[in-house]
Amino acid sequence: MGRNPSISTAQELQTLTNPIEQTRRTDNEQLVRRILDMFKDPTSPNSMAYLASPSFARDLLRLNAKVRQVFESEPRVVFLQSPAYVFGDIHGNLEDLHFFSDNIWRLGMGLTAGNFVFLGDYVDRGMSCLECVAYLFAMKLMSPHKVFLLRGNHETRDVNGWQEHYGDRSFIAQCRVRFGDDLGYKVWEQT
Repeated sequence: MGRNPSISTAQELQTLTNPIEQTRRTDNEQLVRRILDMFKDPTSPNSMAYLASPSFARDLLRLNAKVRQVFESEPRVVFLQSPAYVFGDIHGNLEDLHFFSDNIWRLGMGLTAGNFVFLGDYVDRGMSCLECVAYLFAMKLMSPHKVFLLRGNHETRDVNGWQEHYGDRSFIAQCRVRFGDDLGYKVWEQT
């Protein structure tokens, strides 16, 4: 009688023997680590410098490209088993995400039983839109089968580009103020 590894173990063994997959995973982990370090303490001097830097903009663009592949590979309708935590209308409120992180997935999303469903409206109104999107995209990249992000009306250009209505709390305004007109517009358009 032979011994066969579990599917998860077989996948891990495959990445160990595949240097391209191992490099991709390491690259993703480094990118996510920078985002998580920022999320843990966004007011630290290191985080403040990172959040206002072109490095954060480049990380967002890389994160967007990576998570886009994950989104495009998902079916339009997903069937989730219970338990599932459902969150709505983050609207750039980093304090809410910190509350959820501290009280619901205290051990991390990977170690918390259940799935996490976010109902959209991640940006506009709050002053931490970029940080919220970066954190949620990083979580999706690291746990694609546990984290599900739906698209709300604020994830459309018509709404999150409406600077006249939302002013400095609009997503496009935050991108432009943080990264300048050219790079800010690129981040806004690709996010």
